[in-house]
Amino acid sequence: MDSAELCYHPKYPKTLFASNRLELQIFKKQPDLSPLPDYPPSGDAIAIVRLNDDGQSVKDVKHVRTGCDNVRSMMVSPDGKHVALAGQDGGGLEIWSISGQDGDEWKLAAKDEKIEGVTTIVWL
Repeated sequence: MDSAELCYHPKYPKTLFASNRLELQIFKKQPDLSPLPDYPPSGDAIAIVRLNDDGQSVKDVKHVRTGCDNVRSMMVSPDGKHVALAGQDGGGLEIWSISGQDGDEWKLAAKDEKIEGVTTIVWL
């Protein structure tokens, strides 16, 4: 897999968000791979990585499945309440609400599938 963004949460410094890229296109890039269970997914996944108390190792990892193909940009809002992400090759723009003890619970809040070709997101 390729990675598009690595973001930290402004309120939970030991929580990182890493977007995968091109999961829907993996067999085009690497046709020699063995079939994957539950393929194809609905879109690229975001890994929510929680670090241990001293920040030196991974405590656990959760995944959120998006509806975007080739997640090219992802940005956490300054208040830490939302994440915006977009698929360069499809799926449009998604905005996710963040909650949970460490920002590890995500709920899709908004989606616009008509937006195409996004490569950068900025919160204003």
